Amino acid sequence: GYVYHMTCRGSRFKDGAMRNPAGQVFMKGRESSEWLAQNLRSTRNFIRKWGHMVQHDEYLKPIIPPKFDVAFVAYNCDANMLKELEPWCSKIYLDLSDSDCIGEYVKEEQPNTKYDLDERIKLYGHSKISELHDVCVEFDCQKLTPQNFQVIVNLSQMLQDSGEIGEMEYDIFKFFIKSLDTYEKELIVCES
Repeated sequence: GYVYHMTCRGSRFKDGAMRNPAGQVFMKGRESSEWLAQNLRSTRNFIRKWGHMVQHDEYLKPIIPPKFDVAFVAYNCDANMLKELEPWCSKIYLDLSDSDCIGEYVKEEQPNTKYDLDERIKLYGHSKISELHDVCVEFDCQKLTPQNFQVIVNLSQMLQDSGEIGEMEYDIFKFFIKSLDTYEKELIVCES
């Protein structure tokens, strides 16, 4: 059978296509600022919901790693680091000395998400955070590198593969694991 396919120009390459001297078609210009902003917003919200980046098998079927209740206790966290860390956990707890960056971050980021950032970002004070969440990860933001940040990016897979109840340390991270219950099935909502 034949299927009609209507093509249209989206906003990703809003300047359209051109032919190079060899006659090959290429997209003129670069990705539009609207598309880049929407892509960033969508990616950050995907990470907030699922706890990881989009993953696919060789047939492009989505891979859904488990979703854990993960809290970060982040020491020496500035506004830039808060922006990098916040989507990767259920809640992030900061020291009182880091509280200046919370208000500006929430003001900037809240319009981009339906998640209540005032509920996701807290000061830890004297609370024992490890008793409030299934998994608690403590670390000093000043010691984060691109290499050890991959622990955060791959945390759900690491917990699934080798996580066990208890306290442990790895690199700059201290883990308090109370439970390895997963919540990914609760994230699938079908309202009709």
